[in-house]
Amino acid sequence: MLNRSAGLPDPSVFLLITVSVVVLSSSLLAQSGFDPRSMGMGGTGVAVANPATAPFFNPAVLSIEERERFSIDFPTLGARVYDPENFMDELNAFQNLDLVDELNDAVGDLSGDLTNAFRDDVVESINLLNSSLASLGGNPVQANIGIGLTLGDTGQKFGWTLYTAGTVQVGTIFNYSDGEFLEGFADAIDDVDFDNPANNTEAELQELANYVHG
Repeated sequence: MLNRSAGLPDPSVFLLITVSVVVLSSSLLAQSGFDPRSMGMGGTGVAVANPATAPFFNPAVLSIEERERFSIDFPTLGARVYDPENFMDELNAFQNLDLVDELNDAVGDLSGDLTNAFRDDVVESINLLNSSLASLGGNPVQANIGIGLTLGDTGQKFGWTLYTAGTVQVGTIFNYSDGEFLEGFADAIDDVDFDNPANNTEAELQELANYVHG
């Protein structure tokens, strides 16, 4: 016998979303340099006519100055986020769907009136949320942050530069690990006949109870 006073749990407790942080090689990023002027030109550091930052890309640029010029550049700061799979766009689209709220509403309706019509709404909401989260899984986002210092004298006759630079390169991968659980939960709800409780077997009711009560 189904207990109408027993509500279904908040679906958010079933979602386990993890983000893995990994250190990435510079070769995985679009461009290892972080000079702001170069980044503003699409990463074409070798063509940037700024002798002060030449060591970051191409030392030959030291001779570009027509007259001698002493320069100090500090700090040289740059940051880059690389999203090869358009994860942020997909995440925004997922949030705009409000699938979690829709599932909460469907669960609330079913808890208030145990009928097959509301059951079907819950099953559909779970499956849609599950497939949407699964489509986000495995998408990487990478970031490159750098700081540098240059000190030198440039000119066509002679140029020299001392420089130091440091970079931090990290990446995250969205991992969704509750797909199998939600699929099983949807199947357990779908197997129960809420309109005709006498048609349900003890095994079907126990299977649903295992998901509801953990």
